[in-house]
Amino acid sequence: MKIFDTKEESCFGIVYENLSLPDRENRIIFHDGKFLPESNNHRYPKYTFFDYYKDYYSDSFLKNYNVPYLIITACGSWPHLDKIMYSEDIKNYLNTVGLEIYLYETIFIDISDSKRPFVNSLKFDSSREELFNIIRPSVVGFESTYDNISKMYCFEFENLKKFIIKNNLKKVTVYTGDYNIEKHFKNSYPEMTLATQDIFLTSLFRHSDSRFTSYEYNSYSTPPSSETILYKFWCGNRRYDGYRQLVAAYLLNMSALCSYQTKIEDSPFVIFDDRKDKSIPIWGKLENYLWFDLDKWKTDCPEIYSKIRHQLNIMPNSLSIDTNIESEVALESLPVPVSSYQQCFCSVITEARFAYPMGQFSEKTLNAIKSFRPFILVAPPRTLEYMQSYGIQTFDEFWDESYDQEENHESRLIKIFRIIDYIDSFSIDELKELYIKMLPILEHNYRIIQNISKFKYNG
Repeated sequence: MKIFDTKEESCFGIVYENLSLPDRENRIIFHDGKFLPESNNHRYPKYTFFDYYKDYYSDSFLKNYNVPYLIITACGSWPHLDKIMYSEDIKNYLNTVGLEIYLYETIFIDISDSKRPFVNSLKFDSSREELFNIIRPSVVGFESTYDNISKMYCFEFENLKKFIIKNNLKKVTVYTGDYNIEKHFKNSYPEMTLATQDIFLTSLFRHSDSRFTSYEYNSYSTPPSSETILYKFWCGNRRYDGYRQLVAAYLLNMSALCSYQTKIEDSPFVIFDDRKDKSIPIWGKLENYLWFDLDKWKTDCPEIYSKIRHQLNIMPNSLSIDTNIESEVALESLPVPVSSYQQCFCSVITEARFAYPMGQFSEKTLNAIKSFRPFILVAPPRTLEYMQSYGIQTFDEFWDESYDQEENHESRLIKIFRIIDYIDSFSIDELKELYIKMLPILEHNYRIIQNISKFKYNG
């Protein structure tokens, strides 16, 4: 490998290697095979993953950790691993003590009949329909039918499988932020042990007395008075997604503060036409961002369908209450919009994924907890169950949380809309009283999340 010797920013899209060997430096490995030893980090004025590690992992469960591990901050396809070939003595060492691999990003799953490579770039000379069919299940999601579940494979695990076989490794544990990951994939990837440990969540709790962002936590905050509650719902949707758009539409005429994007052109799923010097949406309409036929709801649940259809047609231009949708400011620098959270009784959290079989949650949920809000999770099944394993309490004594156990994603979404209707049936004064009853749970959750960085999940 070549030594990395440029001054580019080097934090994400990399492999961080710590083999816990006295004679081998920790290093960052880049997609082209170049690497940066930790002793050279001071030579580079820009922020690297070594700096990120010091800021966000130095007081985590990784502190004084003596098991060899990799942290991979890239997703999908990783040419980095193709460049790593360990010597025989290192292979023997890793096969004795084991190697742990932590995936920072959300994994991508596909259900095509023949395993296809991850789509890193999309060419304009393919038709939109072809592009849509290629990437839709891995981006939009899919229903958890027996046939789909039996065909599932993971792009990241395919990469790791090649790496493990090439290096003849026998004792590798791969951690993701997905609940019950081993249940769904252990038979498909016997080369590795699969387990849950969200290394991204681990990074989210640098303590601070002055700043309050998605990455920072102020242990001195206290719950606000119930008199701050002016609206029923809070819902932030910075990135375009079909299920997020449906939730935003449903909340449109309710007592809610909501952010959303109405233009598909603002979504990240575009191709670039260099002949016209502009990007072009791949899919063209909302229905293509859904894994189900929305028009079926016209007969299956007409009261929900009529409200959504009407409000999709009248939604105004993009609104924002969480952060400027056009902003490119790093997530760790964005302040949590505490004041707007606390004007609302309940946070309707549209998590990063919905129509996937494994539960997962992120800073979106933790920000609501930091703001002392109860929440409804628009997330994959069993996400509430997953959160409870961290000691977080949820709200089943106040409303029906059986939606969390519903593994049919379309049915789960309908159940969530019915819970929104239930909460909407209360007056603001009644919700203020409910908030006071919830305070022990809200304070408990606020205290419990401050130690997530030290939490080592063991199922």
